Amino acid sequence: MKKIITQINFFKLVLVLVKRDYAMQYAGTLLGLLWLLIQYVFQIAVYYVLFGIVFSDGGGRFIYQGDYFLYIMSGMMLWIPVSEMLLRSCSIIYDNKTLVKRTGMGMKLFIWIPVVQGLIYYFLLFGISFAAGFLRGGLHVISPLAVFYGAAVILFFSGWSFIFSKASLILKDFTPVMRLILQVLFWLTPIIYAVPEEYQRYLAWNPFYGIIELNRWMFHPSYRDLTYVDFQGMFALILLSIVSFLISRIRLESVALDQI
Repeated sequence: MKKIITQINFFKLVLVLVKRDYAMQYAGTLLGLLWLLIQYVFQIAVYYVLFGIVFSDGGGRFIYQGDYFLYIMSGMMLWIPVSEMLLRSCSIIYDNKTLVKRTGMGMKLFIWIPVVQGLIYYFLLFGISFAAGFLRGGLHVISPLAVFYGAAVILFFSGWSFIFSKASLILKDFTPVMRLILQVLFWLTPIIYAVPEEYQRYLAWNPFYGIIELNRWMFHPSYRDLTYVDFQGMFALILLSIVSFLISRIRLESVALDQI
């Protein structure tokens, strides 16, 4: 019972730090946290206009021919939280290094901030996507289950988030390198565009492809093709995520603390 109370208090503290982190990021702005929603809506709107309206008239091979709005939303609502979580983890300890030194729990509290923020982003985008899909009459019967799938993906990737938060203290160039890697992964994963069937087998090496496609399959009723999804690769990625979580707790804790 005492352990349960300790865990509850731990996550209460994490939520306080998450609120503080948002307050620091948007301090002095007129709209505050609303800028976060505006940023994501604007980003999705730009891709929708380009690939769903402007280029769709040409009927290109890389233009999705079904309900493009649900297609892009079912991809972006998972990509944005995961990528934002990984990127924020690269700077979370450095931005809070004074508090890390003063807090008896060290990094244990702060490395959870990007994970909780990733879950917040996902639930927010899932709610918008679900409402839009319901109004358009385009939801899959099992689409409510996608919220659990997406949350599980974020929690599995938390292992990478933990290890990135500490590796960025040891390797100063880690953050800009991660920005480049995430940009490459974004464009190599068919999130905002479609891939002709004859090319889909080449995407099997990309674990993000299977993760996004499975989410899309659960959410979007007219999208049912999982032929080229490498489930073994996805399972291997999950195992690596668990291993990275263990490594971040066992091997990198003391080394990272020495860098603060």
